[in-house]
Amino acid sequence: MIVCLRTVVVPPEWHERYLAWIAEGRAIRQQHGILAELVCEPATPGGETVVITVWPSHEVFDAWIATHTATPSPPARSTRPSPTGRSPATK
Repeated sequence: MIVCLRTVVVPPEWHERYLAWIAEGRAIRQQHGILAELVCEPATPGGETVVITVWPSHEVFDAWIATHTATPSPPARSTRPSPTGRSPATK
């Protein structure tokens, strides 16, 4: 099993769009084997949003990364580098 944690700072004016972007991509991630996805929002607007995803194996996760087409995301500021360097939300 692999658990991925991504943190981003989503500007308040993009909050709703960011959450919609995550929701819109959920079905395709489920088709590719994601087991769980949790979005933890900050208590104050503009703070860190934490997105946790759970995959059954490194192989399934790596296949997802290798085959999916990233959808454009709303602007967000990364607070930490992405371990894979592939997160469209942290551009």
